Amino acid sequence: MKEKIDEAQLKAININENVVVSAGAGSGKTSVLVKRYIRLIREQKATIEEILTLTFTRKAAAEMYERIYSLLSEEKTEILINKQLTEFEKAHISTIDSFCADIVRNCSHRFGVPSDFSLDDEEAARIAQEVSLKFIIENREDRIMQKLISSIGFEGVWKEFFSPLGSEYLHIARSEDFSRMYERQIRELKGLLEKGTGRLGDIFYRIRTLDSSSSSTLQDTLNSLPSEDEIAGLAKNENYSELKQTLKRIKTRKPGRVNSPGLLQFKECLDELK
Repeated sequence: MKEKIDEAQLKAININENVVVSAGAGSGKTSVLVKRYIRLIREQKATIEEILTLTFTRKAAAEMYERIYSLLSEEKTEILINKQLTEFEKAHISTIDSFCADIVRNCSHRFGVPSDFSLDDEEAARIAQEVSLKFIIENREDRIMQKLISSIGFEGVWKEFFSPLGSEYLHIARSEDFSRMYERQIRELKGLLEKGTGRLGDIFYRIRTLDSSSSSTLQDTLNSLPSEDEIAGLAKNENYSELKQTLKRIKTRKPGRVNSPGLLQFKECLDELK
């Protein structure tokens, strides 16, 4: 089944300039990159050997390699694509660390280092633990941090949560740290929350305008609906549990036999909430 591509993604795929794609997790960034890669090959703007594809983690690099190869394989009936597919071992798809290490190895005589050096994963893991421990201690009074610690314990938060995160995403080459990552994620989550509560308000408004005379269930639902201001207040005050309970109460409403336009629209609204 083909993935759905929206207008913004299509623009990023087809643009012939440098482009930055900024979006949340699971929004399709990898799909955009893969399709952009294929387009460059199909339109003969670049060969496999001329495209550099870098990711932060080995897992992501492996996934990228597999997805690009699979998509090329699906189109190998095209002579150009098939030719590139036979040379896929020349593809430059790796982590940033691995790419930089290859550069140093190829020019080791210039840098005065042996060409058979290896990356010190143990030291990197130790540094990640050190950085994550410092971050946890500095933020031990934070409400979210306290919830994490109470859920999985201090050792779990330190060695199983933040340390692996640090190993994968913190780099000596830039001044990234957990605090900045945390603040960025909070901004993204708040943006999603505002968007979601806006949509909830719209659905609730549509329910309120329905004709409830033919259904006691619908009438009960209308009586229990919070106002748009109440929804916004719950979100603003981060009262997520009450917001969740409100949604749960509404979603369990069953309109029964859908025998009127009002009930049909009510059912459609319930389906959207699900």
